[in-house]
Amino acid sequence: MKKCKVTLTANAGVLIKSGGISILIDALHQDKVPSFSTLSNKILAAIRNSSEFLPDIMIVTHQHPDHYSKELVSEFLQRHPETIFVAPFCDFAGQICLEEDMQELSLHGLILHFKKVPHDGGEHYSDSINYACFMEFPEFSVLIPGDAEINAENLTDLIGTKQVDLALLNFPWITLPHGRNDILNKIKPKNIMIYHLPFTLDDYGFRKAAERAAQKFSNTICVKLLKDPLQSEYLD
Repeated sequence: MKKCKVTLTANAGVLIKSGGISILIDALHQDKVPSFSTLSNKILAAIRNSSEFLPDIMIVTHQHPDHYSKELVSEFLQRHPETIFVAPFCDFAGQICLEEDMQELSLHGLILHFKKVPHDGGEHYSDSINYACFMEFPEFSVLIPGDAEINAENLTDLIGTKQVDLALLNFPWITLPHGRNDILNKIKPKNIMIYHLPFTLDDYGFRKAAERAAQKFSNTICVKLLKDPLQSEYLD
């Protein structure tokens, strides 16, 4: 029996299902940013009409437009008020606001560990508040750094000595040598899924670069690329 299912919406948006718990992360956005993809009307319609997309929890790692649309999230929460919304900003009544450097939540039998980590891009993004999240499902663990800079020292306090069954990482983590080094020597996940990749029509070489880099892990870690709308992958 598969322990985890991950479905891509667009960019770094995913639906994760494990142990009967469903989480939507950075999944609802509609403003196109250069080099990357967002939700088309077709993808939005599929999400709205699918019984799959009924999450217990919705998380946003940071407020950038390629990860979050207030309009789409507001619409979703109005249709599904039972979904718990967690974010490092306070846009909705009744949501959980992330404010501490490290914060832990227990929801629906799931333990969520959050840590504030710098957004990749140096001084240009120094004002951006980005949270990494380590999720402990009943039988599976998932690490999502958001758009954290590639410096796993920021994540070691979050995961400690715990096993990471799946790391969901932006593609530079595998295309850059220091990213690969941190994966192998610090995060040490059993599996990797790579995202924040543009769809084919928006791509200028990122997809091929990620495909080539994934081959470097062929003898060490299972790597899957999330790069197509509503693509689903399963893990034991």
